[in-house]
Amino acid sequence: MQFFSHVKNNWKSGFTVALVSIPLAVSLSVAANASPVMGIITAVWAGIVAAIFGGSNYNIVGPTGALSGMLAAFAINYGYSSLPLLAILSGVIILVFFALRFERYIVLIPSSVVHGFTLGVALIIGLNQLNFALGLKGLPAHRHLLQNVMESFMHIGQLDAGTIMLFLVAIAVIFSFSKIIPKVPGPIRSSYRDVFRVSV
Repeated sequence: MQFFSHVKNNWKSGFTVALVSIPLAVSLSVAANASPVMGIITAVWAGIVAAIFGGSNYNIVGPTGALSGMLAAFAINYGYSSLPLLAILSGVIILVFFALRFERYIVLIPSSVVHGFTLGVALIIGLNQLNFALGLKGLPAHRHLLQNVMESFMHIGQLDAGTIMLFLVAIAVIFSFSKIIPKVPGPIRSSYRDVFRVSV
């Protein structure tokens, strides 16, 4: 009975998280060289599972950009069919870490390591999106980031001026909103994590 009461109190949060996560999940699935449908499915299931099985008032559920680079490499090397197995194995590893209570050692990680990791992820995601920002289409995908960046610069003469203008306008709007209306949540602000908070 307690389980059903728990689900009853949290299904709305899970459903909200699933809907809010869809835009970012779609963009990250594209960044990982997967299909948008995969991002939608992942966003919906993550919200539902967190609502049903979550047990903390501090759960933060949502798409993570940190994995997009690794997922892209796996998709290129082993095909899209490897991504579900990779997700399952990741979940198993997390459960093992939970059973061994390894979360106690997270506090020992220096903040400089965390910031460096975050910056590295941002660079990987940003550089992998050069083709979209410059309007370059049909370029071959490589295993390594530097190869993809070099491929983009080798075809810089094929850039599309309209796409670049749209990209610059979108960036300007995002930064303007974050300065003018800092309380606007979601994709408008860079600190979207509060949107994905699930009250469970």
